[in-house]
Amino acid sequence: MQEANPCINREAISPRDLMLLAFIERYHSPGELAQQLHVPLPSVSHALKRLEQAGLVSRRSDEKDLRRFIFTITDEGQAAIERGKSCISKSFRERLARLNDAEKEELARLLVKLTEEEE
Repeated sequence: MQEANPCINREAISPRDLMLLAFIERYHSPGELAQQLHVPLPSVSHALKRLEQAGLVSRRSDEKDLRRFIFTITDEGQAAIERGKSCISKSFRERLARLNDAEKEELARLLVKLTEEEE
């Protein structure tokens, strides 16, 4: 949602970094992040260094493999994620406002259909 980018950028974080922070909630090592995001490991490492310098993530050695690092989101990073989600939600609400009631009902029906498990 490109409309959310100016709001996200006002939060002093790029949309790309916001997405990386969201992935760090689930994947904690640079290798896992690179694999899940389908980007080169050096790109992830560079972004993680930038997020660490900004105080949005913290780094520690992996207790199981001291050659690896584990990244976690700091309180400041979590706040940035929440502000970013708020920007995206606002943009999504604005888009939904363009639909009339019948279109909203149809969209809701289709979303339910897409999320249902196949039998």
